[in-house]
Amino acid sequence: MVIGVCTVDLYLPTTHSLKDKRRIIKSAVERIRSRFNVSVAEVEHQDRWGQAQIAMAAVSNETAHVQQVLNAAVKVFDNYSEAEVTQVSFEMR
Repeated sequence: MVIGVCTVDLYLPTTHSLKDKRRIIKSAVERIRSRFNVSVAEVEHQDRWGQAQIAMAAVSNETAHVQQVLNAAVKVFDNYSEAEVTQVSFEMR
């Protein structure tokens, strides 16, 4: 069994309140969860409206499959003009 965890740090330059931030993050989390069947949540910077950190986890019997799913999930943020990816990290166990 292979467990992959990916964290994505985001910069949200267009947000002016926590309400704006939550709208953007909620949309991204729902899209990732439904398209890729991974666990996903905002894990850091909940009280800062210009930053967010999203964590995603996937489980499979092959490392390549987990890596492929998590890479595809990260690419969802390429379509968000309101969020810029500043850092991505992967961990496999």
